Amino acid sequence: MIGKIPKDSLIYLTFCLFGILLFLFLGILPSSRKVADLERDITEIKARIEEQKTLFPLYRELKKKGKRTAFALPLPAKKELPKEKIENFTAEVKKLALREKIEITTIAPSLQTLSTAYKTVSLELTARGDYFPLRNFLIALGGIPYLLHIEELELTQQSQAMEIKMKFWILSG
Repeated sequence: MIGKIPKDSLIYLTFCLFGILLFLFLGILPSSRKVADLERDITEIKARIEEQKTLFPLYRELKKKGKRTAFALPLPAKKELPKEKIENFTAEVKKLALREKIEITTIAPSLQTLSTAYKTVSLELTARGDYFPLRNFLIALGGIPYLLHIEELELTQQSQAMEIKMKFWILSG
């Protein structure tokens, strides 16, 4: 049968088959790959949209909680503490620490500054606790009218909690 087909027709048939194969390899196969890639992208985007729908209420709630009202730090007028009442001051600091669930390991006044020649007394404090209670403790400490300033502050992360070492000055009369 092939012997009966004219040679020119076979050449035309070969060109046509070559054209069809060329069209298939250059047109249809890349398009089908592109369609498969687009379908994969669509699936990923749908999954992300579902994730966003799930997380949006949580985001909205966290955003509401994140809006903070103006917070004023307690900055009272400075007063002098009589030297005989320094023990009361350390008890007051311990009470603040207890309220914030902070464990005070040491609090001691500097012996050099306890003499009557100085109008200020230096105290050194070491405490342990979590970060946010320590933060609240420092804010509460700033609200004490006898506190002049904090000279040194060192926070270190221990195994279970943070340790704070600080040196601060109080006004004494």
